[in-house]
Amino acid sequence: MIHGTEVKRPDTDISLRLEFRKNREKTPETRQDFADVTVALVGDKWVCDRQSKPASPDSTSPNGQKFLQALRDAFAKGPTQKFQSWEVVTMDQWRNECLRLALLNKDAKANQQRAMLYKYRLELIGKNHIVCNDELIWFAP
Repeated sequence: MIHGTEVKRPDTDISLRLEFRKNREKTPETRQDFADVTVALVGDKWVCDRQSKPASPDSTSPNGQKFLQALRDAFAKGPTQKFQSWEVVTMDQWRNECLRLALLNKDAKANQQRAMLYKYRLELIGKNHIVCNDELIWFAP
């Protein structure tokens, strides 16, 4: 989905800023293809100004990185399921791997374990590492 917003320019009547808000096909290799761009019709010729943002370093917390590695391990051990076009694992599989790696305290109450796992799940979603649908998890494209 492309979202267009009018941009005022003195040299033309037609100028838009295009944002690719839904970009499910984006990968690290095609990230630049989905960068915001401003296009304008100037003198019977289309011109564009790409608004590429410099890649920021990954600011995932050290514990967030450990939970992400536990998720990778859960995928490696499997089994995975198919959800739409993605290979996914369940929250239970991820939690079990976190318990095995002692990222979650096996003696803690279930709600404490769940709160810790959800804390890092939210961080990893926010950093665009993972995607979740209820109890299913997969890596962000």
